[in-house]
Amino acid sequence: MGKVCVAPGCRSGYKSKRYKEEKRRFHMIPKDESLRQLWTKAVPRQNWIPSRYSALCDVHFMPSDYKPESTDCNRSRTDRSGKTLCLKLLKKDAVPSNFPNLPHHHSKKPPPKPSSTSTSSSRLLNENERILE
Repeated sequence: MGKVCVAPGCRSGYKSKRYKEEKRRFHMIPKDESLRQLWTKAVPRQNWIPSRYSALCDVHFMPSDYKPESTDCNRSRTDRSGKTLCLKLLKKDAVPSNFPNLPHHHSKKPPPKPSSTSTSSSRLLNENERILE
């Protein structure tokens, strides 16, 4: 089985009858514990613990997260147009930061904290003051 992206709302790696699948580069969750924790916090999923097979596609990384001009080591390989293949390699400190297809329930801001006038005790005091006036 191929890799699929673990980001919420991302369909990279899943077969689709409606859409032609674009070629994606998948990046495995790092084994380095400190970087692994940064990636885990960056992925907007609650209580998510990545498995050793978890991967994110290249959509979730910025162009600045990649090493400039990473080319294929095998110079004899070329694509159909005759150009040398270019392999996109992540920088060692890259952390995913782009989640464009995030479902609404993941992107909602938490509700605001209640103001002092919305609590019952302050409301009661305000009513008493109005009655006494």
